[in-house]
Amino acid sequence: MAASVIEPTKEETLRRLAAERILVLDGAMGTMIQALSLDEEGYRGARFDAWNREVRGNNDLLNLSRPGAVRAIHLAYFRAGADIVSTNTFSSTRIAQADYGMSEIAYELNLEGARLAREAARVAQDEDGRQRFVAGAGNVVDWPGAAVGDALRLTAGGAEEHPFLVQRDNDGLAGG
Repeated sequence: MAASVIEPTKEETLRRLAAERILVLDGAMGTMIQALSLDEEGYRGARFDAWNREVRGNNDLLNLSRPGAVRAIHLAYFRAGADIVSTNTFSSTRIAQADYGMSEIAYELNLEGARLAREAARVAQDEDGRQRFVAGAGNVVDWPGAAVGDALRLTAGGAEEHPFLVQRDNDGLAGG
């Protein structure tokens, strides 16, 4: 009777690799998005073509309006040698998305951001056999005028939006 093989967890694999060599984290998502030179229409895509506010600059919205572009950026970083990519979810909080009137899609932005990064990781792994990892990127506050009085809303928002990143396509890593 053959002995069963217990596969190491992602955390065990990550720890082992980190003990063996320096692991490479991806670069700046925002810089890569800027290189796309998208105009307002480019950010909106078909789903948000009639949105009532300007959305240009809402990089996280591209998880829904231009998923292929986001996936391609992650894949480019993996192909350049990154072991870990951060999800395109830095501003995917209800509070940050309120600037665009998009608080209600914060969860969806996070979900899709994690899914796109994981898809790119699978493609890269299939290409060269190296295991890749996904870190959830998130920022509780991403604007300079945030008030201390927002602390309760920030805590509630973070609890609602980001925990699933670990439960779904994120490898339990936190980015920022």
